[in-house]
Amino acid sequence: MKYIYQALFIIISTFILVGCIEEIGWDKLTVISEDEVPEIGVVPMKAFEEVNNIVDLLMNNFGHEPDSIIYGPTALLNEPERIVSVNCIEVVFAIASLLESYGVEPIAIAMGDKKTGKGHSVFLYKVAGYFGSLGGNFQDWQLPIYSTTKELVRAIVKGTKVYVNAYDIFNIRENFPDYDTATLPFPLKAGRFSNQIDPPLNPPK
Repeated sequence: MKYIYQALFIIISTFILVGCIEEIGWDKLTVISEDEVPEIGVVPMKAFEEVNNIVDLLMNNFGHEPDSIIYGPTALLNEPERIVSVNCIEVVFAIASLLESYGVEPIAIAMGDKKTGKGHSVFLYKVAGYFGSLGGNFQDWQLPIYSTTKELVRAIVKGTKVYVNAYDIFNIRENFPDYDTATLPFPLKAGRFSNQIDPPLNPPK
């Protein structure tokens, strides 16, 4: 009889997990246009120094292949023993959580392969109508000098091997209300990216 209960437990757990993944999959994101990205106000230099310190800390455990779990900033920074590797979206969540405490809207841009959903994410911000970004890699740190998000994506991907044929912009808090404290299944699946990039960047050879 105990094996029946174990089987039921596994089936129910799997159903719940799959349901969560479906709920937060990239294809379920509520996206915004670049015109809807809010301008950031005056942010003290201290905030960006703190962002730099957090990224340096997380980069010690950075891994390009995502784990099956996304750890929110609380878990990442307070329970480092749980970290196997850190992926780009976790770094973006940590940056967003810190800057949100300074009044900056938590906006991200996800770019990648529309067919597979694989790709890369960065924190997105806008100053005086120009776009910039922050993230876990050197090329993710782009000054706000790009008049369109498409130009920004091209700059981020340049010199990398990330295949990108589309991207989306989204408000992190609106899509992941508890992103700063939650631990979530990784929503790696085919995306519904709405902004096409043609020709694609870094196509397979």
